[in-house]
Amino acid sequence: LQFLYFIVKEIMANVIRIEAKWFPMLYAGLIQLGLLSCLFLAIRLHYGQVVQTHCNNWEFWPSVSSCTGDFMPERVVWRCAIALGGGPRIITALLQYYQFHSLLPSGRTWDINYALLCDCVRIFSAGIWTYVSSSEHLLIHEVAFVVYLLSGFICQTLQTLVAYRIHKLHPGKQNFHKAYRSKLMLYGLQIVFAVGVGVLFHRHRTYCYPGGYSLANMSEWAFSTCNVLYDYKGYLDLEGLSFTIALKGPEAAEGEHVGNRRYSFLSLSSWSRIFPLTTIPHMFKGYLFWMYVTWLPLQVYFLPMVKMGFTVHPIMFLLPTVLITWLAGGTRTREYLQSTDGNDKIFLLSLVGLLSFDIKLWPEAKLCAISVASSVIQVLIIAQLCNPDIKERYKTLSGLLTSLTLFVIVRMANLSLDPAMTSPHGNTLIFFIGLVMYLCMKFGKTPANDPPKILHSDDGPPTRSKSEGHYEGLTFGLLFSLTHMLCTEHGIPSRWVGVEVFPLGVIPTVMFVVGIVISVFVSQKSFIDVAKYYKIRAIVGFAASCVAVWGSSASVRMQESKENPYYWPIDYPAWHSAGYYGSPLISFIGAGVVLPAYCGSHWIPVVEASIMGLSGSSVCGHLRASLATFSLTYVIFIILTVYVVTFTFVPGGMLLRDRIWVLIVGLVAAIEVAWFKSDKSAVYLQSSVSTGTGTRQGFVSNIKRGIYLSLVLLVFVVAVRMVEEYDIEAELSGFEADTLKASIWTIHYGYDNEGNDNYNDIILGLKKQKSSVIGLLETDISRIATANRDLVEYAGNQLRMHTDYGPPTLDDTFGCAFLSKYPIINTTRYVMPSPQGELACLIHAKILVNKKTVNVYVGHFGNTEHVLDRRLQSETLGNLTLRNPEPSIFLGYLTTRPMSENYNLIMSSGWTDTGAALKNVPYSHPDPKTWSFPNGKTMNQDPRAPEVFGGRYCQYVLFKNLTMQWWGKTDAGHVSDTEIQTAWFDLP
Repeated sequence: LQFLYFIVKEIMANVIRIEAKWFPMLYAGLIQLGLLSCLFLAIRLHYGQVVQTHCNNWEFWPSVSSCTGDFMPERVVWRCAIALGGGPRIITALLQYYQFHSLLPSGRTWDINYALLCDCVRIFSAGIWTYVSSSEHLLIHEVAFVVYLLSGFICQTLQTLVAYRIHKLHPGKQNFHKAYRSKLMLYGLQIVFAVGVGVLFHRHRTYCYPGGYSLANMSEWAFSTCNVLYDYKGYLDLEGLSFTIALKGPEAAEGEHVGNRRYSFLSLSSWSRIFPLTTIPHMFKGYLFWMYVTWLPLQVYFLPMVKMGFTVHPIMFLLPTVLITWLAGGTRTREYLQSTDGNDKIFLLSLVGLLSFDIKLWPEAKLCAISVASSVIQVLIIAQLCNPDIKERYKTLSGLLTSLTLFVIVRMANLSLDPAMTSPHGNTLIFFIGLVMYLCMKFGKTPANDPPKILHSDDGPPTRSKSEGHYEGLTFGLLFSLTHMLCTEHGIPSRWVGVEVFPLGVIPTVMFVVGIVISVFVSQKSFIDVAKYYKIRAIVGFAASCVAVWGSSASVRMQESKENPYYWPIDYPAWHSAGYYGSPLISFIGAGVVLPAYCGSHWIPVVEASIMGLSGSSVCGHLRASLATFSLTYVIFIILTVYVVTFTFVPGGMLLRDRIWVLIVGLVAAIEVAWFKSDKSAVYLQSSVSTGTGTRQGFVSNIKRGIYLSLVLLVFVVAVRMVEEYDIEAELSGFEADTLKASIWTIHYGYDNEGNDNYNDIILGLKKQKSSVIGLLETDISRIATANRDLVEYAGNQLRMHTDYGPPTLDDTFGCAFLSKYPIINTTRYVMPSPQGELACLIHAKILVNKKTVNVYVGHFGNTEHVLDRRLQSETLGNLTLRNPEPSIFLGYLTTRPMSENYNLIMSSGWTDTGAALKNVPYSHPDPKTWSFPNGKTMNQDPRAPEVFGGRYCQYVLFKNLTMQWWGKTDAGHVSDTEIQTAWFDLP
């Protein structure tokens, strides 16, 4: 009332002079009044409902959420309080931002900037979880609430640190001293009450003792009150500040005053302190680059895979990349690409790759479109890295590195998929953003505050005498290959070594950023011996690659004999089993912690040496040599990654037979050898070219801003994923069913029959089956040849099922996936004997069904021409079956006809074929085209027909010590080249 009276009084005087301290007071008063009003109404109108729990015990105090969102009119009161308090809260945040900037030196402002950013995120998320109730959309409500808590915690942490700095810098100001002391106290109380809520609520859920829920709710109310009081104490930061709005006089329109400074709350230049808008085009180009680079090998791999043989088409699309990249090293080509007109046209051409999403029936045309787009965006970025304006060079480099982290975070949010190439909505959105970006670059103008630093030929390093650019290009090509292989998706290291993808998959993304930070730190500190640092980094990187490959084994590998490891004939007794050893977590430290940081620490100096330092006119030929070597190295690497997977179909493929470890260890060793031979005088962060011009500081600032933006998005995505994982676990904890349904499907690596992404179609097909146990074959994941996608993570999330994949990518090619609604007690992953062809996978899982153990085997036997492989694999399955007499199901690929020698060998170990058992299921024949079975199942052919039992060759469903109700096949149409087989069983 006093505030309103003050405003009316000032208006009557034709001048509004508002003291800044009133805004935090008004906000806190509205929110606290809303909370207390909701509490009063809830107790008065709905007391019985708001204190009721699943334990049905005596409780006396309601929770905040039940008071504010579960019933009317409390929900309306709370939403009104948030709506009225939002405006004062935003104004308070902006006033604190400007006040903090005026009180502290200009050198360190990141904490002030990101305190404002987190405060805005907090306000926005509060509005979402308030206006989207849990009954309307539970996931959005929960995610917004988690984001609200995280952003609020970060914001208050930063504000407390800022208050401490101001208190130390202005010791004579009592209000700043009070602000720091009160904020520190309330911040600590919030932590105490938050821990109290967690402990008490956990005890309530575990023990269901009377009053436990109420005690947790009282801690929650205490936390909320301290949170509001913390915001209320913001008035101490703004003590003595005011701004005046005059209603008459021409000078009144000039702006608002805070203290002795004039500000515009919506000033674009003020927000650009947090994240400069000029870096956005560079980041978008980088995003397109990483997207095309990741997607191109997937299309390259499809053609030889479908033909099951070597084809020249992929190489024809890869070699032009080498030529175009070599041309980009020419002076005239670079000058055109660096010009405004050339930059705009080539950028527009790069958007053609997005249109490949709509090419559904012509794989070669799709590959051509992506190849062209990948090449042109690559040369555009290279040209900008050679720009005469050194600031533009480092903006491009920082945008390229930042966009990689953003690309990985987007894929993490989308369960390893890139929405631009797998979703029509994502593809349309990215294409629209690209067009908007093109229009902004074409018609927009960016004011230049400082004249650009133009590099002349004599500014660069001297003409090379050692390598003439070849070693530098080789280093960059090898580093780029390792980064593509390891750092373009969050779950790659986890799948390599056989550990959980989430949340461990967050670590490699963070460590790549840590590597960039290390590189920047080394470049800024003159006391560091750079030569010694390079040697230490080489030793650590090579050791990490060895630990990643040989630190553990997460599968039982039935090794080849030493006498004749590959070819017929081979003696079966010479085979032996090598089981688990080491710890997958040890291997993950090498693959997921050290190696990503190793990659990140290389990028800045390698790009400077291989591209930036060779852009002068005196070394133009060296630049071309470097770029050609880089591109040729990468193309060879892509071909080798395909050889590792398709070795039985390509000349000399047995030399790289499932030996991905050769690529990992070999890349790290080759990087260090090539870097040792490279000329490092062009590393500008350590040269005099950038010193004294502000370029180094500007580059570091851009890198910092990109890192902060990435971390903010990462926290948000992790919060969303954690909520989803919690919901899935809660949903599966009470799963029950009357029938055990098991399905098997070979899904063609996520391709449909024309080479298009079919992940969503796979999920739709599996949802229609409503199976509780699923085996998926040809699920090879976390490889460059499959775009480093993770079908198992995606399917487990979308189907709400427990998952297991194996053997890990380092041990096997095609991979088997197992999904279960029932709890998985234990899994053992086998690489079955495979002396001739692909290493055959087998998962043996024990699940708990109706409180009894059931064995589930998911396996993929070898190809038809590998006779010895299939014989040894049949014996392996039979031996495993005899050692596990419990009820069992086999879902897999036997590559044999019914009643053949291998088939009879498998059946002799106690298995029953569902195709044969279908003949014994009671059925009726009501009309000539229908055969009816129990539970409403029907077939359009006689179950005794020879083609039902004898027409199979690949997929089988076998069972042991179970009673089968039904077995059937579902045509997959264009989604895959194999059908879905599903069997129904009585519960054991």
